[in-house]
Amino acid sequence: MENYLYQENQKVHPLMIVVLILPVFVILGVIFFPEFFDDKNEPPFVKNLVLGLIIVIEIFILYNFYQLKIRLNNDFLQFSFGWFKKKIPIFEIKECLIQDYKLGRYGGYGIRIGFDKSIGYVARGGRGVKINTSKKNYFISTDRPEELSGILKNLIRK
Repeated sequence: MENYLYQENQKVHPLMIVVLILPVFVILGVIFFPEFFDDKNEPPFVKNLVLGLIIVIEIFILYNFYQLKIRLNNDFLQFSFGWFKKKIPIFEIKECLIQDYKLGRYGGYGIRIGFDKSIGYVARGGRGVKINTSKKNYFISTDRPEELSGILKNLIRK
């Protein structure tokens, strides 16, 4: 087990979970109660195959974007949504700043490219930490930006 200086699991906003789960229930209704959604022009097999594929994609998205995990030790900062992980060695971090999340900059939640070219890992609105490296800049939403930023600044100075 790793010895982390900071770790956090930030769950996405509950409304986002509803937005992802609701279509699954609608699609299941279309598959299991076809008499309410009957389209005589399309074969049921094709329709059910497409709807099943949409459900698989929805479950994949829900699994991967359910929570943002942040881990920090003496050697690296790692943050991830499911299988989508980013690991930054501490020596590459040039600066870290506390910032408010701006919907207009990232256009939503999840992994987003901001208008300022930074890559946002955003579970929900509020505050976060902007990480500037020599290669790219990142924004990570967090419930404890002061704590994460303070620990990072101490590691950068070493």
